[in-house]
Amino acid sequence: MNKYKNIKDNFSNTNSYTKNAIVQTNVREKLITKCLNNLKKRNIESVLNIGVRDISEPIELQSRFLAKKIDVIDLTLENISEQTKNKNITFHELNFDKDLNKLTQKYDLIFSNMSLQWSKDLNKLLETLNQKLNEQSMFAFSTLLEKNFHELSGIFRINKMLTKESILNLMKNNGLICLHEESYFYKLDFNCFSDLRNHFKSTGITTYTGKNSSSKAFSVRNLIKNKSIYNLTYHVGIFICYKNKEFK
Repeated sequence: MNKYKNIKDNFSNTNSYTKNAIVQTNVREKLITKCLNNLKKRNIESVLNIGVRDISEPIELQSRFLAKKIDVIDLTLENISEQTKNKNITFHELNFDKDLNKLTQKYDLIFSNMSLQWSKDLNKLLETLNQKLNEQSMFAFSTLLEKNFHELSGIFRINKMLTKESILNLMKNNGLICLHEESYFYKLDFNCFSDLRNHFKSTGITTYTGKNSSSKAFSVRNLIKNKSIYNLTYHVGIFICYKNKEFK
């Protein structure tokens, strides 16, 4: 299975993302607030915005940080890049694991909301992103953590996520000094299993990148018939860090 093609295809086909991305939007607001609280200067010249499915994200970053230039990158920018004529925002359809070298400049802020869990090698990605930061610049990101969607582990194939501690170790090993970190659970309730499944499809989180090929089709059919209320719990990690200029 081509992991990147799978991710691109699933997110290209998302329907009503903005309407259904309740958790992603909530986490984004929290991440921006934490970032501003830890920022010494508010006027940011340049921002690298990684992983975007909603045009409101780079627009909000431009407004909140007064950025003069925002580079937006994602595997697919279908139905996004044409939604704004903002001259401060430039779109690049790139693989952030492989193609960051195509962007030659460095940034005052790198911002990524709920996207880095799709990286094939987070350790290597953090090393590359460190090199994209100006001195004393900030890197703010959120991601999903271990025990994410734990209610569905026996029904769907669930992607394996890293622990908060392992991410902090990767940051340290790549010369990123942590200013703030937190993790929390965010639970959604659905009136029936079909509503839960539609939420998955509309936000792209049905994307599976692991190796388990087992199917639970029989269980899913039974759950669709059941009209019980279902829960879905996101396990979210928020990290604010900056570049250690003494790191070699």
